[in-house]
Amino acid sequence: MDYILSILSVTKEIDDDSGKFSNLIICNDLLKINSIPLEKIKEIIYLGKSGKKQEFITAEIINLVFNSLDDNNNDITPIISFISFITRNLRLIPLESDVRLILYKNIFSQSSFILMNSIIEKIFTIEFQQNKEIFFMLMKNPEESLQSIRLKTINDNIKDIGSNIAELCCNIIQKIFSKLEFNELSPYFKYAIESFVQEDLLLQQLFILQQITSIAFLKEFINQFWKKYFSLSSSMIKEINDIMKINNDNPFIQSIRSYFALELNSFDYIKQHEIIKEEFTWLDDCKDKKITYLSKLLKPIKRINFEEPISEEKRLIILALLDPSKSLYNSSNSIDLPEVISLFETILCFIKELSIKHNNILILDLIDQWLKLMRYDITYADILKEFSLKHIISFYELIEEQVANSIIDKIDEKFKTPLTQQMKDSIKNIIDYDDSENQNQQRIPAKAFAFALKRFIYRFLLVDFNIENLNLNTYFLDFTLNLWSDVNEESVEKLFPTCLLVSHAYNSYNFIVEEIEKTMNERQNSRRGKYKKHKKYTS
Repeated sequence: MDYILSILSVTKEIDDDSGKFSNLIICNDLLKINSIPLEKIKEIIYLGKSGKKQEFITAEIINLVFNSLDDNNNDITPIISFISFITRNLRLIPLESDVRLILYKNIFSQSSFILMNSIIEKIFTIEFQQNKEIFFMLMKNPEESLQSIRLKTINDNIKDIGSNIAELCCNIIQKIFSKLEFNELSPYFKYAIESFVQEDLLLQQLFILQQITSIAFLKEFINQFWKKYFSLSSSMIKEINDIMKINNDNPFIQSIRSYFALELNSFDYIKQHEIIKEEFTWLDDCKDKKITYLSKLLKPIKRINFEEPISEEKRLIILALLDPSKSLYNSSNSIDLPEVISLFETILCFIKELSIKHNNILILDLIDQWLKLMRYDITYADILKEFSLKHIISFYELIEEQVANSIIDKIDEKFKTPLTQQMKDSIKNIIDYDDSENQNQQRIPAKAFAFALKRFIYRFLLVDFNIENLNLNTYFLDFTLNLWSDVNEESVEKLFPTCLLVSHAYNSYNFIVEEIEKTMNERQNSRRGKYKKHKKYTS
């Protein structure tokens, strides 16, 4: 074993998959995975002597490696070796090999694992290189496409279109479609739609790879459609419009219409919107609709296990450390808030991709495992002591708030439209300024509204999207965006002002903050007056 490891430092520099060193590198990966018996590694070395590279790895070894994944799910070294093992074998194992099918079966039956994206991309890129029409064929004729035993293996092992693995596949296939011209995509729009409006639900369940491919296609097609809109022929526009007018009650068609509307609003076509809406009359019906189908492929992290609140005492200590004006450090040692929030965003991604379900893991322990890979300079580690992953959401939102405080004023002027008196009155009529347990449940807590507005400004308005003329309730009534905390959703849906546009968000935030401060000052003055009156009568 030591001999193998000692020569790997030299052989790793040699890119010679067909040579004698490949099996040694694979053995090194297997040693680091820890769970593979040494006898099996010796077997690979023995098979390697035959010179037949396809015999390096057997189906038994593949299964052993994937069975070990659960045991090593939170340890970075085995996972990196695991990825290296799979990547190398995707090059080594012949396309026609049964062992390759075992590899595919194990990969696509997983929920997900870290760095899986690169593996899935290699697999689909290989299939695309073998047949440039393969993804078009999947939409048009899935029965014929799945004659490919490799694609059939992939299809049969993705069990749920809402899974993480389905999301990864969708994103990667869309990336492949993005390299094609619009005129190459356009003939297949109707087939992508037809794959979802067909009445045979059994076929939809059987051809899950067709469904994933169709969604990937539609996302890219719609994006390119609006980019090319003013250069398209009238016949092309009519064809798309006619297809989208069918099946009004179909939830998938409704979601695709909403996706059309969402993508349109991301382009600088504000002046032409009315012209486009005259052509696509169904766009107006989409503005208050949620995307219910495509969202399955944007599966969010499950917050319930990771959102335990931080105690007020510790919260104040953290705020003092994070706020440069209150920090005891000098400016050269002050905490880099953008780096901190970047780290926490990375941790959230790892929680999702590693499917971590143990919320008692200390945040510092998780960071220590990934420092070798991510190279973060944790000069603020003391802040994280004692906190586990169950606090990760609260911690992230606390840091996000501090970052937002320093930069939300820098948004574009188009997002700073002044409020009319009517708008101010509408806001005041729905807000409760009482922070106690006696809050009016029929109103929206002022601080919760202010925090939601701050999060929205930070997350959406620092990038120059053309959304200033959209109704603000489009975002604030979509509770999957996690803008709100500790509010009654029914009250928000009932009370949220319909008169506010996205361009009013900034001044709405400032107005509510001013009203909160005014209310607090009035209460303090009232308490002082009562105290003076009490003192007068008791002296």
